[in-house]
Amino acid sequence: MISGARPEYVMVVAERARMEHFLAAGGPRTMYEPIARFSVDGATDLEPDLDHVSPTWVQDYLVYRRIDL
Repeated sequence: MISGARPEYVMVVAERARMEHFLAAGGPRTMYEPIARFSVDGATDLEPDLDHVSPTWVQDYLVYRRIDL
């Protein structure tokens, strides 16, 4: 859906399954750059390692901006 609609901004829940899909090779991440993170735990890494992303939903969000803007 993201690749088809190409929104200017995307906000992704930093949950492992969602991040795996977004970061997959050839996936929508290739069109976006990280610009902000909002985490209840205070995490600030804009390029988190999937091993350090929660396997379940938490209040942790990454915001991406389309690169070609």
